[in-house]
Amino acid sequence: MSLRETESSGDPAGESPPETNEPVQWAWRSFDQSPRRWLEALRQAQPSGGGFMQSETYLLTRPSTDLVKLRKDRVDVKRLMATEPSGMEAWATVRRLPFPLIPPLIAELCNGWQCEPPQSCPIIHTVDDFHAILAQQLPEVRVLPERSWRREY
Repeated sequence: MSLRETESSGDPAGESPPETNEPVQWAWRSFDQSPRRWLEALRQAQPSGGGFMQSETYLLTRPSTDLVKLRKDRVDVKRLMATEPSGMEAWATVRRLPFPLIPPLIAELCNGWQCEPPQSCPIIHTVDDFHAILAQQLPEVRVLPERSWRREY
């Protein structure tokens, strides 16, 4: 699977998301091989510059609308704020959690994923530690490494 993403900056409500000062990002996101439903909209759009490839790891569960991005030194939680009829979505970064992650922060992530937190969870110091906890204690969380082409419009 691959995530295809096309973004532009903007804010649906004129406000920054809670916990961060970053603007809301509008994006088409798909965990499909090709985002056919957005092809027509993309044909008509004019990019404002070149694009670039990016590799990221997403942590997802079926019931959650939050996207959790696993980065080298932190975890970013993005929340779906709005969706246009074309399928373009407004995503807000609502939390940036630097490593180490303490158990209450893991419980907060589990709440967003709509799953039970681990019974016993140590402090998580690294990405590798986090992968181990997910594999051992949170099998409902899917780890999805992806490469995406990003281009601003």
